[in-house]
Amino acid sequence: MKTKWFVFLIVLILSGAQVKMCFADFPICTNDSRQTNPATNGIVVVWEDNRDDSGDIYGYNLLTRMEFPICTANRRQSAPAVSGTTVVWHDNRNGNDDIYGYNLLADTEFPICTNGSTQYGVTVGDNIVVWVDHRNGNWDIYGYDILTGVEFPICTDGATQMGPATNGNVVVWYDDRNVDWDIYGYDLLTNTEFSICTYGAMQVGTAINSNIVVWRDSRNGDYDIYGYDLSTDTEFPICTGSRADWYMPAISGSIVVWADKRNENSDIYGCDLLTGVEFPICTKKANQYAPVIGGNLVVWEDMQNSHNHDGNCDIYGAIIPKPIGRRIIHNKKEEIN
Repeated sequence: MKTKWFVFLIVLILSGAQVKMCFADFPICTNDSRQTNPATNGIVVVWEDNRDDSGDIYGYNLLTRMEFPICTANRRQSAPAVSGTTVVWHDNRNGNDDIYGYNLLADTEFPICTNGSTQYGVTVGDNIVVWVDHRNGNWDIYGYDILTGVEFPICTDGATQMGPATNGNVVVWYDDRNVDWDIYGYDLLTNTEFSICTYGAMQVGTAINSNIVVWRDSRNGDYDIYGYDLSTDTEFPICTGSRADWYMPAISGSIVVWADKRNENSDIYGCDLLTGVEFPICTKKANQYAPVIGGNLVVWEDMQNSHNHDGNCDIYGAIIPKPIGRRIIHNKKEEIN
C-alpha cells in the first residue's frame, strides 16, 4: 500500500500524471447509498459516504482505479478536503464536531483539533489546515500547521467568519463584520489581515488558487461569480448576468468551475481565465451540485441515477483540457487545440 502511495506522491509532485484527456463525464462512485461533498487534489477524489447509514470518508485513486475507506469511525465524519497527501474532515466521534486528518502516504489518521467547542468547515492547502471554530462564542477562523503541530488563530473578530479556503500563504473567508458578507484574507507570512471585497452586497463562497480568489456575489441582484487577483489588486467578473444564479465556485490553475441554474436545474459550468472562454461541463437533466477542481479534474455531486426521488447522489467527474478556446496574443486570436 505504501509503495502505491509513494508512486502517487512522485507523480503528483512532478505534475506528470496524465489521465487520458477527454471532455465527457464518468462515474467515480455510484454506490446505492448517498455520496456528497467531494474534494480532489487532481489524482485522488474524497467524499462523504452514507453506505453504512452514517457519514464516513471514502476515497478513489484515478491512477490505480481503486476505491478505499479513509475513516469509518463511530458517529459522523463529513465534508472532507484534500491537498497533496493530506485528507481532513470534521468528525463527531467525540460527541461534538472536531477536526481530524489522514496521511495517504503513511496510511495514518491523526487528530488536528479536538477542542470542546464545535469545529467545522475545514479545508487544507499544502501543510496548513484551516476551519471555522466556535470556542470563543462566535464563529472564528483557526489554523494548524501539520509540519510543526502548532495551532493558531487567524481571525477572531467579534463578527462571524465562515467558509475559509487556503492556498500557499494566504487564507480567505467571508465575514459579516460590515453587516453584509464580505471577503477577507490573511497573509500567514506577514501575519497581516486584508480586505478583498467589501462591496455593498453579499459576497460568499470563497475559493483560492495561487493569486486568484473567487466567490459568489449578489451585487447585480442575482448571484454571479467574481474574482480577484492578489498580485495586481484587481477585481474582475467571471460569470455575470440576469439569467439565473451561479454558486459554489472553485478554482484550480486558470479554470474556475461552478454550479449553474441557467437551464432551470443545476448544471456544472466552467471558465478558462486565460482565454475568457466559458463552457458547459455537465448539463444532463438531473441536478449536479458542489463542483470542485484539482488540476484538470472536475468532480461533483450528481443525481442522474436517482429514481423516484430516492435522494441517491453519486460522485462524477470530467477531465478538462486547458486552455480552452482562444487566447489573445498581440491583438491576434490564436486557436487553442
